[in-house]
Amino acid sequence: MQQRYLTITLCILLLLAGCSGNDPTGTESVSTPTPSGGTAQAPTTTAGTIGPSTTTAVSTATQTPTATEKPNSPIDGGTARSAIVTRVVDGDTIEVEFADGSTDEIRLLGVDTPETQSQHEDPGDFDVSDNERGHDYLLEWGDRATAFATEQLDGKTITVVTDPKSDKRGSYGRLLAHVFYDGTNFNKQLIQKGLARMYDSSFTLRSEFASLEDDAKSADRRVWGFEPRDTPTPTPEPDSKPDLPPPSGSNDPYDCSDFSSQDQAQWVLDNTPGDPSGLDGDDDGEACESLA
Repeated sequence: MQQRYLTITLCILLLLAGCSGNDPTGTESVSTPTPSGGTAQAPTTTAGTIGPSTTTAVSTATQTPTATEKPNSPIDGGTARSAIVTRVVDGDTIEVEFADGSTDEIRLLGVDTPETQSQHEDPGDFDVSDNERGHDYLLEWGDRATAFATEQLDGKTITVVTDPKSDKRGSYGRLLAHVFYDGTNFNKQLIQKGLARMYDSSFTLRSEFASLEDDAKSADRRVWGFEPRDTPTPTPEPDSKPDLPPPSGSNDPYDCSDFSSQDQAQWVLDNTPGDPSGLDGDDDGEACESLA
């Protein structure tokens, strides 16, 4: 009887121990049957998580360009910045606003278009006659170059590229730079189209620009197509008056015998309309041929 009581008591204790067997640390041990009939310990997990603990890095940074980012430079060693053209001054000068809100005046590097004011023009730069017609010709092409730059660039987003072989700014304080629009070097395009000459300065593409200018000149392209009009041959100045003998009379001032040389008679013939002395008897333009 006592043994039976002990057995019942032991069973109750074991049952109570099973009901109160929670892990105070918040983890739970799960026994899983194995093919061999034993048990395998399942991985423990931290309370509040499911499955293995993993860490995923989430970046909150955006990939949109900011005002401080700069495009790649198409000129080796150059610095490139995006800008909007706010004004076209003339064929080789523009005003821009950069992405950060700053503004500048750009002088297109390595090129020179005709001026739009004649007092600033040097016709010799474009092989044009230094006269009214030559100046008018250059003014016309200065206006055409300005119109082309306005059509291509005004209000457009461009890339302004400085050149490591050039000064950063010119004598008037303007930024010296290449301008790229839709991937095209606009400075070079002006040379190719015959709307500008190559400016005599140092810059990376100098040899290429010189070759393009030679091609434009050979083809008489646009500004290089000036054709000077034939100018009349100037009337030669009369020879110096030689020493002449005094006239022998008023109606028939001279006779061939009055002269000591044919040069004297010829001068009188050339400078006396109508040959009143009859020095050219055979009307061949030679006076007193017997004296020759």
